Amino acid sequence: MNIFLNKLSGFYFSFILLLSISFLSFINGSEKTNSTAVSDSADCDPNIIYFKQDVLPLLQSNCAKSGCHNEESQKHGVILTSYENLIRTVEIEDDDDDRFDDRNDDDRGRNKNRDNDRLKNFLRANGSQGDRYKNKLEKMLRRNKMPPSPNKKLTQEQKDIIYKWIDQGMQNNSCEISASDCMSENMSFESDIRPIIEENCVGCHSGAKPKMGYDFSNSEKFREVALTGDVYLAITHSEGVTAMPFEGDKLSDCDIKKIKSWIDDGAVLK
Repeated sequence: MNIFLNKLSGFYFSFILLLSISFLSFINGSEKTNSTAVSDSADCDPNIIYFKQDVLPLLQSNCAKSGCHNEESQKHGVILTSYENLIRTVEIEDDDDDRFDDRNDDDRGRNKNRDNDRLKNFLRANGSQGDRYKNKLEKMLRRNKMPPSPNKKLTQEQKDIIYKWIDQGMQNNSCEISASDCMSENMSFESDIRPIIEENCVGCHSGAKPKMGYDFSNSEKFREVALTGDVYLAITHSEGVTAMPFEGDKLSDCDIKKIKSWIDDGAVLK
């Protein structure tokens, strides 16, 4: 009898232990899923704005530049090189804060009425939702401060993408192209490679003082560096090199495959 009871107790103990392990695994899996939502292209929701594919490229190519919102410059305390930096530096603040006005006092005086009218129109259109900007990023965009002159402003369509992402909760979400859907053969520099560079590299590697002296807005310079092997090592975050984009999210596997294929085929500019 005692032997039977001991076996029964052992069975129940093993059963409870198994349930506990399964529950903890489920919880850990849920936490990982909530931190960064990633899905295959077949599951992408056209009504959802994905940070990595839709928002981050806009920020990296237009805002996270040298002298503006990269790690070094941190203009107005805002860093837009990655999701973590963005969330950490765009905290909510009062609408009356004028730190984002890059004009001098005379300019502010001359344009005060125009800005007030613009703000009134925004409040009228948005009702109670327009009483306060959600964060510094929205504030700079709503007031048409970013990118600052003489840089080309974001289009209304581009700003609407960011607004929608903010309204959807500013999630660190991603919808990657699956390996089977990634077309990486016979890459054209102009149609396949240049867009990747402009969205992820040119923000830092351009202008009067490009990082490391590499001006990747010049296609010949990018080709020159790519043929050394340094570009591929950097975008694959290989050991011993500085990972690129700097302090930003790694390129998608598909974009990396495209660049590697282009380099392997001789990095032809056409």
